[in-house]
Amino acid sequence: MQNKTPIDDTAVRLGRAIRLARENCQLSIDAAAVLLRVLPMDLAEFEAGTAQIPADIMQRITVMGYKMMQARRFDRRYIKLRKMMAKIKQANKSESDNE
Repeated sequence: MQNKTPIDDTAVRLGRAIRLARENCQLSIDAAAVLLRVLPMDLAEFEAGTAQIPADIMQRITVMGYKMMQARRFDRRYIKLRKMMAKIKQANKSESDNE
């Protein structure tokens, strides 16, 4: 296998950003490749900056990142709501015990 050199600095920085986003979403390269509908080898080349990223795949990456961000935001809201409901139940229980 040939050792490919990066296209340019921008491709390398973009590849690092894609890898960081994928790792933040806790996705393996195989899982991310399935979501983006590309081969894992192609995704690895995009992350290394050795292949140009087609516009349609770049759009999929953006949409996937947005959906993951929304899911994390929803999870955080759900956790906060559960904690608040637990405090309310505890307060109601202590009030009923005091009566």
